[in-house]
Amino acid sequence: MNIFKLEFKSQIRGMLIWGGIISLTLIGLIALFPAMQNDAMKQLTATKLDSLPPAVLAAFGLTQMSDFTILTNYFAIMVQYINIAICVYAATLGATALIKEENDGTIEYLYSQPVTRFDIVKGKMLANAIAFAILPILLSGISCILLAIFNEGKIPFSELLYDVVLIFSGLLFAGIVFMSIGFLASALLKNSKQASPFALGIVFGTFLIGVASSMIKDLDFLIVFSPIDTVSPSKLMTDGFDMLGVLVGVITIVVCAAFSFIIYNKKDLKI
Repeated sequence: MNIFKLEFKSQIRGMLIWGGIISLTLIGLIALFPAMQNDAMKQLTATKLDSLPPAVLAAFGLTQMSDFTILTNYFAIMVQYINIAICVYAATLGATALIKEENDGTIEYLYSQPVTRFDIVKGKMLANAIAFAILPILLSGISCILLAIFNEGKIPFSELLYDVVLIFSGLLFAGIVFMSIGFLASALLKNSKQASPFALGIVFGTFLIGVASSMIKDLDFLIVFSPIDTVSPSKLMTDGFDMLGVLVGVITIVVCAAFSFIIYNKKDLKI
Protein backbone atom coordinates (compact mmCIF):
# COMPACT_ATOMS: atom_id res chain seq x y z
CA MET A 1 0.00 0.00 0.00
CA ASN A 2 1.43 3.39 -0.99
CA ILE A 3 0.75 5.81 1.88
CA PHE A 4 2.50 8.60 -0.05
CA LYS A 5 0.12 8.44 -3.03
CA LEU A 6 -3.00 8.31 -0.86
CA GLU A 7 -1.91 11.26 1.26
CA PHE A 8 -0.71 13.32 -1.70
CA LYS A 9 -4.02 12.86 -3.52
CA SER A 10 -5.95 13.87 -0.41
CA GLN A 11 -3.91 17.07 0.03
CA ILE A 12 -3.37 18.29 -3.53
CA ARG A 13 -6.92 19.62 -3.96
CA GLY A 14 -6.72 21.70 -0.80
CA MET A 15 -3.33 23.04 -1.85
CA LEU A 16 -4.70 24.12 -5.24
CA ILE A 17 -7.64 25.87 -3.55
CA TRP A 18 -5.24 27.72 -1.26
CA GLY A 19 -3.05 28.54 -4.25
CA GLY A 20 -6.03 29.95 -6.15
CA ILE A 21 -7.19 32.12 -3.25
CA ILE A 22 -3.72 33.49 -2.53
CA SER A 23 -3.08 34.08 -6.23
CA LEU A 24 -6.24 36.18 -6.48
CA THR A 25 -5.14 38.07 -3.37
CA LEU A 26 -1.74 38.75 -4.94
CA ILE A 27 -3.36 39.95 -8.15
CA GLY A 28 -5.58 42.33 -6.20
CA LEU A 29 -2.70 43.70 -4.11
CA ILE A 30 -0.27 44.15 -7.00
CA ALA A 31 -3.02 45.80 -9.05
CA LEU A 32 -3.06 48.56 -6.41
CA PHE A 33 0.60 49.38 -7.03
CA PRO A 34 -0.02 52.07 -9.70
CA ALA A 35 -1.97 54.02 -7.08
CA MET A 36 1.23 54.27 -5.03
CA GLN A 37 2.74 56.37 -7.81
CA ASN A 38 0.20 59.12 -7.17
CA ASP A 39 1.82 62.15 -5.49
CA ALA A 40 -0.95 62.44 -2.92
CA MET A 41 -0.57 58.76 -2.01
CA LYS A 42 3.21 59.11 -1.75
CA GLN A 43 2.83 62.05 0.63
CA LEU A 44 0.17 60.28 2.71
CA THR A 45 2.26 57.11 3.03
CA ALA A 46 5.40 59.04 3.96
CA THR A 47 3.53 61.10 6.56
CA LYS A 48 1.94 58.05 8.19
CA LEU A 49 5.20 56.12 8.30
CA ASP A 50 7.15 59.07 9.69
CA SER A 51 4.66 59.33 12.54
CA LEU A 52 5.36 55.76 13.69
CA PRO A 53 8.11 55.00 16.25
CA PRO A 54 11.27 53.39 14.78
CA ALA A 55 10.68 50.25 16.86
CA VAL A 56 7.25 49.74 15.29
CA LEU A 57 8.67 50.26 11.79
CA ALA A 58 11.38 47.67 12.51
CA ALA A 59 8.85 45.20 13.93
CA PHE A 60 6.82 45.23 10.72
CA GLY A 61 9.73 45.31 8.30
CA LEU A 62 9.18 48.91 7.20
CA THR A 63 12.55 50.36 8.14
CA GLN A 64 14.35 49.53 4.90
CA MET A 65 11.28 49.00 2.69
CA SER A 66 9.39 52.21 3.38
CA ASP A 67 9.43 53.46 -0.23
CA PHE A 68 6.32 51.82 -1.65
CA THR A 69 6.86 53.49 -5.04
CA ILE A 70 9.50 50.81 -5.74
CA LEU A 71 7.71 47.73 -7.02
CA THR A 72 9.91 45.14 -5.28
CA ASN A 73 9.58 46.97 -1.93
CA TYR A 74 5.82 47.11 -2.26
CA PHE A 75 5.69 43.42 -3.24
CA ALA A 76 7.89 42.38 -0.29
CA ILE A 77 5.68 44.14 2.25
CA MET A 78 2.47 42.69 0.75
CA VAL A 79 3.88 39.14 0.70
CA GLN A 80 5.09 39.51 4.28
CA TYR A 81 1.54 39.25 5.57
CA ILE A 82 0.46 36.60 3.07
CA ASN A 83 3.32 34.50 4.48
CA ILE A 84 1.55 34.30 7.83
CA ALA A 85 -1.55 32.73 6.27
CA ILE A 86 0.56 30.24 4.32
CA CYS A 87 2.51 29.27 7.44
CA VAL A 88 -0.79 28.63 9.27
CA TYR A 89 -1.77 26.37 6.37
CA ALA A 90 1.54 24.49 6.61
CA ALA A 91 1.23 24.05 10.37
CA THR A 92 -2.35 22.80 9.95
CA LEU A 93 -1.25 20.26 7.34
CA GLY A 94 1.24 18.82 9.79
CA ALA A 95 -1.04 18.98 12.82
CA THR A 96 -3.85 17.04 11.12
CA ALA A 97 -1.73 14.55 9.17
CA LEU A 98 -1.56 11.75 11.73
CA ILE A 99 -4.43 12.40 14.13
CA LYS A 100 -7.08 12.59 11.38
CA GLU A 101 -6.73 8.86 10.69
CA GLU A 102 -7.77 8.09 14.26
CA ASN A 103 -10.66 10.56 14.32
CA ASP A 104 -11.95 9.53 10.87
CA GLY A 105 -11.75 5.86 11.76
CA THR A 106 -9.42 5.05 8.86
CA ILE A 107 -6.49 3.99 11.03
CA GLU A 108 -8.01 0.50 11.29
CA TYR A 109 -7.99 0.27 7.49
CA LEU A 110 -4.34 1.36 7.37
CA TYR A 111 -3.47 -1.20 10.02
CA SER A 112 -5.07 -3.94 7.97
CA GLN A 113 -2.54 -3.21 5.21
CA PRO A 114 1.09 -4.40 5.16
CA VAL A 115 2.47 -1.11 6.51
CA THR A 116 4.27 -0.13 9.70
CA ARG A 117 3.82 3.00 11.77
CA PHE A 118 7.17 4.16 10.41
CA ASP A 119 5.79 3.79 6.87
CA ILE A 120 2.70 5.82 7.81
CA VAL A 121 4.67 8.74 9.27
CA LYS A 122 7.28 8.70 6.50
CA GLY A 123 4.69 8.59 3.71
CA LYS A 124 2.61 11.37 5.21
CA MET A 125 5.64 13.60 5.85
CA LEU A 126 6.87 13.30 2.28
CA ALA A 127 3.42 13.73 0.74
CA ASN A 128 2.57 16.81 2.79
CA ALA A 129 5.98 18.39 2.27
CA ILE A 130 5.83 17.93 -1.52
CA ALA A 131 2.20 19.06 -1.73
CA PHE A 132 3.08 22.18 0.24
CA ALA A 133 6.21 22.84 -1.85
CA ILE A 134 4.03 23.15 -4.95
CA LEU A 135 2.33 26.20 -3.40
CA PRO A 136 5.37 28.56 -3.26
CA ILE A 137 6.47 27.32 -6.70
CA LEU A 138 3.04 28.19 -8.10
CA LEU A 139 3.02 31.58 -6.37
CA SER A 140 6.54 32.30 -7.62
CA GLY A 141 5.46 31.86 -11.23
CA ILE A 142 2.35 34.02 -10.80
CA SER A 143 4.35 36.70 -8.96
CA CYS A 144 6.95 36.87 -11.73
CA ILE A 145 4.22 37.42 -14.32
CA LEU A 146 2.50 40.09 -12.21
CA LEU A 147 5.71 41.96 -11.45
CA ALA A 148 6.76 41.86 -15.11
CA ILE A 149 3.39 43.39 -16.09
CA PHE A 150 3.46 46.21 -13.55
CA ASN A 151 7.22 46.81 -13.70
CA GLU A 152 7.07 48.56 -17.07
CA GLY A 153 10.74 47.83 -17.70
CA LYS A 154 12.03 49.88 -14.75
CA ILE A 155 13.76 46.96 -13.00
CA PRO A 156 15.67 44.25 -14.93
CA PHE A 157 13.64 41.04 -15.04
CA SER A 158 16.63 39.09 -13.68
CA GLU A 159 16.46 41.17 -10.48
CA LEU A 160 12.72 40.62 -10.18
CA LEU A 161 13.20 36.88 -10.66
CA TYR A 162 15.96 36.75 -8.06
CA ASP A 163 13.86 38.60 -5.46
CA VAL A 164 10.80 36.42 -6.09
CA VAL A 165 12.78 33.17 -5.84
CA LEU A 166 14.51 34.42 -2.69
CA ILE A 167 11.23 35.41 -1.02
CA PHE A 168 9.39 32.18 -1.80
CA SER A 169 12.41 30.02 -0.94
CA GLY A 170 12.24 31.59 2.50
CA LEU A 171 8.51 30.94 2.64
CA LEU A 172 9.05 27.28 1.74
CA PHE A 173 11.63 26.92 4.50
CA ALA A 174 9.42 28.57 7.13
CA GLY A 175 6.47 26.45 6.03
CA ILE A 176 8.44 23.22 6.43
CA VAL A 177 9.54 24.32 9.91
CA PHE A 178 5.93 24.89 10.97
CA MET A 179 4.82 21.67 9.30
CA SER A 180 7.41 19.68 11.25
CA ILE A 181 6.17 21.23 14.51
CA GLY A 182 2.64 20.37 13.40
CA PHE A 183 3.62 16.75 12.80
CA LEU A 184 4.99 16.47 16.30
CA ALA A 185 1.75 17.91 17.63
CA SER A 186 -0.24 15.48 15.49
CA ALA A 187 1.58 12.58 17.12
CA LEU A 188 0.67 13.98 20.54
CA LEU A 189 -2.88 15.30 20.03
CA LYS A 190 -5.92 13.27 21.02
CA ASN A 191 -8.41 14.96 18.70
CA SER A 192 -8.15 16.56 15.25
CA LYS A 193 -10.30 19.49 16.47
CA GLN A 194 -7.27 20.63 18.44
CA ALA A 195 -5.15 20.88 15.27
CA SER A 196 -6.37 24.24 13.92
CA PRO A 197 -6.11 26.10 17.26
CA PHE A 198 -2.63 24.67 17.70
CA ALA A 199 -1.56 25.78 14.21
CA LEU A 200 -2.86 29.29 14.77
CA GLY A 201 -1.26 29.45 18.20
CA ILE A 202 2.21 28.32 17.12
CA VAL A 203 2.35 30.59 14.06
CA PHE A 204 1.03 33.74 15.73
CA GLY A 205 2.94 32.96 18.91
CA THR A 206 6.28 32.85 17.10
CA PHE A 207 5.26 35.87 15.01
CA LEU A 208 4.68 37.86 18.21
CA ILE A 209 8.07 36.69 19.49
CA GLY A 210 9.59 38.18 16.34
CA VAL A 211 7.69 41.45 16.84
CA ALA A 212 8.82 41.65 20.47
CA SER A 213 12.45 40.95 19.51
CA SER A 214 12.34 43.84 17.02
CA MET A 215 10.73 46.30 19.42
CA ILE A 216 12.63 45.46 22.62
CA LYS A 217 16.39 45.61 22.30
CA ASP A 218 17.05 43.24 25.20
CA LEU A 219 14.97 40.56 23.47
CA ASP A 220 16.53 40.84 20.01
CA PHE A 221 18.16 37.40 20.41
CA LEU A 222 14.70 35.80 20.32
CA ILE A 223 14.28 36.57 16.63
CA VAL A 224 15.94 33.27 15.69
CA PHE A 225 12.92 31.50 17.25
CA SER A 226 10.53 33.21 14.84
CA PRO A 227 10.62 31.43 11.47
CA ILE A 228 8.43 34.12 9.89
CA ASP A 229 10.89 36.84 10.89
CA THR A 230 13.88 34.74 9.87
CA VAL A 231 12.56 34.69 6.30
CA SER A 232 10.84 38.09 6.28
CA PRO A 233 10.84 39.27 2.62
CA SER A 234 12.17 42.71 3.52
CA LYS A 235 15.05 41.21 5.48
CA LEU A 236 15.84 38.65 2.80
CA MET A 237 16.02 41.33 0.12
CA THR A 238 18.33 43.56 2.15
CA ASP A 239 20.41 41.15 4.27
CA GLY A 240 19.82 37.68 2.85
CA PHE A 241 19.20 34.65 5.06
CA ASP A 242 19.98 34.87 8.77
CA MET A 243 22.14 31.78 9.03
CA LEU A 244 21.64 31.40 12.78
CA GLY A 245 17.88 31.50 12.27
CA VAL A 246 18.21 28.96 9.45
CA LEU A 247 20.28 26.69 11.70
CA VAL A 248 17.63 26.88 14.44
CA GLY A 249 14.99 26.07 11.82
CA VAL A 250 16.90 23.04 10.51
CA ILE A 251 17.41 21.73 14.05
CA THR A 252 13.68 22.21 14.71
CA ILE A 253 12.79 20.22 11.59
CA VAL A 254 15.14 17.35 12.45
CA VAL A 255 14.15 17.16 16.13
CA CYS A 256 10.40 17.41 15.46
CA ALA A 257 10.57 14.80 12.69
CA ALA A 258 12.57 12.40 14.86
CA PHE A 259 10.24 12.72 17.85
CA SER A 260 7.20 12.38 15.59
CA PHE A 261 8.43 8.92 14.59
CA ILE A 262 9.33 7.96 18.16
CA ILE A 263 6.10 9.17 19.80
CA TYR A 264 3.76 7.86 17.09
CA ASN A 265 5.44 4.44 17.25
CA LYS A 266 4.64 4.22 20.98
CA LYS A 267 1.25 5.91 20.89
CA ASP A 268 -1.94 4.03 21.83
CA LEU A 269 -4.05 4.52 18.73
CA LYS A 270 -7.85 4.68 18.79
CA ILE A 271 -8.82 1.76 16.56
